[in-house]
Amino acid sequence: MLAMKQVTDIEDYEEALRFLEEGLKTNKNPKPVGQHSIDVANRLLSWDLDNDVVIAGLLHDLIEDTDVEFGDIKNNFSPDIAKLVDAVTYDVPGADYKDKYSRFLISVDKVLSYGEDAIYLEAADFIENSPYYKLADTDELKSYLKKKYEYFIDKATPRIKKEAILNDLDSSYRRYVENLI
Repeated sequence: MLAMKQVTDIEDYEEALRFLEEGLKTNKNPKPVGQHSIDVANRLLSWDLDNDVVIAGLLHDLIEDTDVEFGDIKNNFSPDIAKLVDAVTYDVPGADYKDKYSRFLISVDKVLSYGEDAIYLEAADFIENSPYYKLADTDELKSYLKKKYEYFIDKATPRIKKEAILNDLDSSYRRYVENLI
């Protein structure tokens, strides 16, 4: 279990949990998105990040994996939370990994342009997704996932100021990604 700081606005956190629960009623992803979202939020708490970043962590996959739209988040949460969720949201449908990777590169540029909190949110997402990489059913998918993680580390590392985040990214890479293929 991660050591976590206290959420300073528990009402906002609980509101985000209720919103997540409602949104998950239309989940389209076989991954346990609810648990993953809570894991991302807990990771962000362990890095001592502020409430808006933690709440964005709870909500970060809703646009990609459910019927929740950006306007729903924008209308229910602060502009900073909506901006963070937008920063880490990207659409990569289809099976063409070359096209997916091209769109991923654009999404990383978007994350980097949104700043430090978005980078930290994306880092938490990568870390908490990495244990699922072993479930990839083809070498092509495993290669794609590894390439994505490595690219993100390469681009984000110079911008990450917290040692704990760098350590967690590296540890996750060595444990789940390095020997994936």
